[in-house]
Amino acid sequence: MLLPVKIGEAPLVFNSNFFLIKIFLLFVISIVFLVMMSILYQINNNFIYNKEDIEYLKEHCKIENYSEYFKNMVENQKLFEELEENKNE
Repeated sequence: MLLPVKIGEAPLVFNSNFFLIKIFLLFVISIVFLVMMSILYQINNNFIYNKEDIEYLKEHCKIENYSEYFKNMVENQKLFEELEENKNE
């Protein structure tokens, strides 16, 4: 029992059940937090693609794979850049 306390004496907090309840709640909250973090870590690791899928997606993101016209455009741009570099030399 914390109150009333005589003047000059320290309250006996450590002998009360209140201190044990605080420790138990802190322990439970810590365990719940750790479990949540481990679950989120596992979910995050499952979102990682393997390298073959990434390469497949990169190949299909190139504009020259959509049509022959785009392929010609990219080739012409590369040729034009090479000509510009040769002019500057």
